[in-house]
Amino acid sequence: MLVALVGLLPLAFTALPDPAAWPGSALIVWAVLGVAVYPALVLIGRWYVVRAERNERDTADPVERA
Repeated sequence: MLVALVGLLPLAFTALPDPAAWPGSALIVWAVLGVAVYPALVLIGRWYVVRAERNERDTADPVERA
């Protein structure tokens, strides 16, 4: 999921016009990198932590019962 999100960004950025011809394209790149990517990274990280805690809890239950 992370690779699909961040890995395809260079391809999307090549579709933008040349920054020398249209100065706003550099602003779009920084807006995407600074605003759109980080919340997605936080959500992916949160999902990972929840899954890891669930796996740890499921593994600890049989050990505690023994």
